[in-house]
Amino acid sequence: MNDPRLNRITIGTESAHIFESDARLHPRWADVQNRWGLLLMTEHRVEDAAAVFRKCLDINPRYAWAATNLVHALGVTGRIDEARKVLEETPPPVPWLRAAAEAFLCLAGEAFGEGLALLDRLDPAVRARMDVRRLEAALARRAGDPAADRLWSELLEVSEVPPSVLGSLLPWTRYGEGGENLLSFVPGLHQLFLAAGRMEARMGKLDEGERMAEVAFACWSERALYLNHLAFVHELRGNDEAAVAMYREASSLAPQDPVPLINLAYYWSAQGEMVQAFEALSSALDRAPRYADLHHQMGLLRRARNEPEDALASFRRALDINPRYAMAHLDLAMTLFSLRSWKEALAAFESVMENGLRSADILLHVGQIHRNLNDRERAEAFFREVVKDRRDNSEARYWLGMVLHDQGRTREARRWWRRFLEENSEPELVGEVERLLIETDAMREDEAA
Repeated sequence: MNDPRLNRITIGTESAHIFESDARLHPRWADVQNRWGLLLMTEHRVEDAAAVFRKCLDINPRYAWAATNLVHALGVTGRIDEARKVLEETPPPVPWLRAAAEAFLCLAGEAFGEGLALLDRLDPAVRARMDVRRLEAALARRAGDPAADRLWSELLEVSEVPPSVLGSLLPWTRYGEGGENLLSFVPGLHQLFLAAGRMEARMGKLDEGERMAEVAFACWSERALYLNHLAFVHELRGNDEAAVAMYREASSLAPQDPVPLINLAYYWSAQGEMVQAFEALSSALDRAPRYADLHHQMGLLRRARNEPEDALASFRRALDINPRYAMAHLDLAMTLFSLRSWKEALAAFESVMENGLRSADILLHVGQIHRNLNDRERAEAFFREVVKDRRDNSEARYWLGMVLHDQGRTREARRWWRRFLEENSEPELVGEVERLLIETDAMREDEAA
């Protein structure tokens, strides 16, 4: 699509490649597909993006952000009536955004006065938002309203992001040069830019991470989201005091949103401040008690605080909410294993494998459980499966030797222990294996005598 109104807004090449790969790996994950559709929009593949957003709605018909993104994609391509039908069927995630989406369709469909009238009826606090002001200024300019220049100047004065962001990334700083960038009015693009910004920051590109947050804020001017992302960048910069202050301000600005508190909990946990981490995560759970992942994280934190019984309760609560939460099944199983609750741990590990997780570590734990339950033949089978599939796993050789020794098959056991010592990648077990080899060697000498 070659429309001069669609100036390119881009994210980093590495981030784009990762998002594309994720979309191909997870075709039924609506959030990942939605992000992929947004990426396609920045590449001007707007028709393809619309198809992806429709796919998101097939996966989850109540996915309000995917519907809003579809409305804007259809508007950009001039399919105004179709866009309005989607808007009617699936309302946007916040009430006022419906009027803003309709005003955007007026901008795309050149009904500028009608769009201004829609915005004029919004609550003053909503009209003061930077993203709404940008849309109002664009409509006013296209309507020939002399207030357009004033609106734009005021926007530059109050904007929390640099003028360069509004000028070069969302390029209509000087009127009459290139027209509006319709893509810059797609509020859902903030989802893409925040994800990209976080990824860029993790890759060490902190300035780019901050720039992506500014672009996201220009698209969807929720200050709490903006501060939450900036806090993450400050944390990576080592500006701990600023990061904590921003997380706290973001939390106070969005009293229903658990995310800033979750990030604050992660921060305190990384600092080893478990009491503060626990307080932050507890507050996040108060805000989102039906969020399975929060209960899972609370379980991990309680386990780190050496509170295994409480950790079990948290993992079980996560599974009550989402019975197919594979990682909660795994951490429940690992905690039961640490408590030597062998039968319960075995049932939990079986649930883990039923949910698609089957690693060498899981198989070794299951083998050890069977050995502790005196089911040596099944234990042997699990250890042999790891030895066969993971030839570099020396721990499996150790355990296979142990279960063979349990069965009186000393010669076979000694062979696997020697192979374990050849690898010598589990130093804490080496001393025990050397002792067992000496002990069994002495036994063989006694038998020969």
